[in-house]
Amino acid sequence: MTAERIVTEDRLWPLLHISELGSIPPPKWLVDGIFSDGLTVMYGVPGGGKTFLALSLAMSIGSGHAWHGHKVEKAPVVYVSGEGVGGLDRRAKAWQIAEGQQNPQVYVIPFGVRFGSVRDHAAQLCGDIHSTGAGLVVIDTLARSMAGADENSAQDMGQHVQAADWLREKTGCGVLIVHHSGVEGSRPRGSTALFGAADTLIRVEQTGLGIVGVTCEKQKDAAPFRPMAFRLTPAGDSVSLSPQNVQVSSALPTPF
Repeated sequence: MTAERIVTEDRLWPLLHISELGSIPPPKWLVDGIFSDGLTVMYGVPGGGKTFLALSLAMSIGSGHAWHGHKVEKAPVVYVSGEGVGGLDRRAKAWQIAEGQQNPQVYVIPFGVRFGSVRDHAAQLCGDIHSTGAGLVVIDTLARSMAGADENSAQDMGQHVQAADWLREKTGCGVLIVHHSGVEGSRPRGSTALFGAADTLIRVEQTGLGIVGVTCEKQKDAAPFRPMAFRLTPAGDSVSLSPQNVQVSSALPTPF
């Protein structure tokens, strides 16, 4: 029997014969060996360095500048800054000074975009991504994007994941969600629905005075990257991440 695509009007999803699966574009690394254009969740305690790390990754992708030895897929980035936007300018300038890069294609929304369902702000965010040609959207933080919803509710968290999937489908961009950890700091706060759905799960923590540790706790279709450590080093009127015995494999893993 020959494979025939089943097509009807007003379908909500495609129906593919198994022989057509090769036509689906494979995931691609946005930062080689670190995270792809899927759903990435980065979590840690408040003040642990999450935004420094997320901004560093965004600025590297937006400039095409390698991220501490890892090649990046250069693309514009939309950064949704729902917390600490007042200090973001200083942090961005510190990165540019430390890395010797100017004017990366990073666009900032200084507002806690409600991302809990496609009926809220996700559709407008989709338009912003299309207008900038962004390959990545950063949601910093999940708490500000779930205003009025319950992080502990699997249903509410599931709606958030569904909105992220919808956004990825409509735009083709990756989604990086910055999230707080629970009280003990060993797991993301709230329902397990979010990190169960994540393609990449990254834990960020201060492991010493001015030292930020980065650990990959989940890499869905590739080997987890090795633990890393960075020092918060003064630059301009803020600080930037500099390597502190950062372990980077010379042979990058083949994605997925």
